[in-house]
Amino acid sequence: MGWAYNQQQEQPQWDIFADDEFVSVVLKGASRFIPAISAYADEIPTSVTHFAGYYTRTDDNLPVMGELEQGLYVSGAFAGYGTMAGCASGELMAEIITKQQPPEYLKYFSPDRFENAALLDEILQYPSGQL
Repeated sequence: MGWAYNQQQEQPQWDIFADDEFVSVVLKGASRFIPAISAYADEIPTSVTHFAGYYTRTDDNLPVMGELEQGLYVSGAFAGYGTMAGCASGELMAEIITKQQPPEYLKYFSPDRFENAALLDEILQYPSGQL
């Protein structure tokens, strides 16, 4: 399970994340929508390995998808909703890489949007939708 446990912005670190409460917090949180999990929240029956990662995001909370330069592509900054957006982003990236006509809304995800003041103004007039 993935869970946005630490919601404070921080600089990436390579140190191993160590929090003995993490698994219990995740299980208790998940038990709200999967009630049977609550039986395991206080006494975890087997050893659990916790792999930590970062929820990377842009200031406008939109993913970055597109071509950076000839033959170099990016699809990232999914801010914690990558699992939900994975299939759609794969389809969009396939359209970009195979030079098909991508949908008009893809401009909002373009890496170039940060250099387009008018587009950024349009994007920033809407709520970020932070998860």
